[in-house]
Amino acid sequence: MNDPRLPLWVTPAKDEPAHGILIRLAERNGIESSTRIPRMTGLNLSRLRLGRGVDRLAAIIKCDVAEIMHSTPVVSENSIFVRGEDVGSKRRGGRPIRRLCPQCVSESAHHRFWYDLEFITTCPEHGRNLVHTCSCGRDLSWDDVRISKCRHCDDGDVALIPGTPVDPDITEMDRWVLGRLGVGKPEPFPLFDQMALCHAQHMIGMIGILEIKGYEERWLRPQDLEESDSEVRARGFRVLKQNQLDDVLDRVYEGFRSSRSYMPETIKNAYGWFGDWVEDLRSRSLAVHFGEILITNAARKFQIKEKELRRVPHMKQAPAS
Repeated sequence: MNDPRLPLWVTPAKDEPAHGILIRLAERNGIESSTRIPRMTGLNLSRLRLGRGVDRLAAIIKCDVAEIMHSTPVVSENSIFVRGEDVGSKRRGGRPIRRLCPQCVSESAHHRFWYDLEFITTCPEHGRNLVHTCSCGRDLSWDDVRISKCRHCDDGDVALIPGTPVDPDITEMDRWVLGRLGVGKPEPFPLFDQMALCHAQHMIGMIGILEIKGYEERWLRPQDLEESDSEVRARGFRVLKQNQLDDVLDRVYEGFRSSRSYMPETIKNAYGWFGDWVEDLRSRSLAVHFGEILITNAARKFQIKEKELRRVPHMKQAPAS
């Protein structure tokens, strides 16, 4: 085909990023190989995934650039931004495989930007886990030229993939995140609603570690646990949403007591790494929130020394508003 123009255009669909539009363009025009797309359009899918080259794509489909950029992640310095939210480090943003919700794609065969977010693992609307394989069993990839199948088979269709059990706690967490990004109904979570999404996810994950592991002297990371990152965050999200942190701290303290530790009962000793973590929090409001719960819990169990009260943030230390 010598004519580089694509005879058939597409209109951006809801939540569809630039790189999803390019795959759909290939599908609509019957292109069978991903290598032909750059030659015909001058567009590179990997660059579009970084938010680059969108102006050329907009010119090809006669669309306003802003309409496409609304759902297209953009790499800025070391972070990835989408819809004004910092969603994390660019080192974690480039998924080598495509993911999608089979039911979403069955209803409208287009890619959604949030399929690419590593911390989203379910579709809250349909109660489905996101999948990364075609019905033939091969991985979906960014070299595919059909949204609902891989490039290796003729009759594959992700709609044929059976659903698997979904963890309701993970789905609730995903629903809150997506609401922050304008997908579905916003779920208020005042404790974190004003914090950058990537930082909120980290904080929630730390509470998940505390809930799962209980008393530990050394600091742990989500990857130190057998549970997946999404499971760890979901556990923390449930604890915070249901105001169960005080109960978790009771178990942490009992873990300290049963450890036969000969260390004196202090906040630093009795709650392991969590006491140090609260002291080091940069967010004053969160430090005060967690510090107040920590001090209240400790006060029921032992006498807190004055120097610890000065070190752990709490309401009496908060500056006057």
